[in-house]
Amino acid sequence: MKNVDVIKAFVNGESKGKTTNLRIEGDRLMNYNTCLAERWEKLGGREYGFVVNATKYSQTTSTIQNKLLAIIPEYALAQTLVSIPMGQDSLVAD
Repeated sequence: MKNVDVIKAFVNGESKGKTTNLRIEGDRLMNYNTCLAERWEKLGGREYGFVVNATKYSQTTSTIQNKLLAIIPEYALAQTLVSIPMGQDSLVAD
């Protein structure tokens, strides 16, 4: 599985998928130990909403973030966040 496959699986609602450093953990897309995106079900699970971490960490992470933002439908992107510390495991308050 490649990073793009994990990203597509995440956007399509999958709860599993991983590469060496990128993985889906339930409703979170994690790169190493940092959350890059969270999703939630809308309309009874037929659609998803997303919050994306757009903080610059490295070129590789930026490539993943840019691909993620390109794949998420514009209407489903609820918020893009910056200044998220490395190691943050969630983007939304409980």
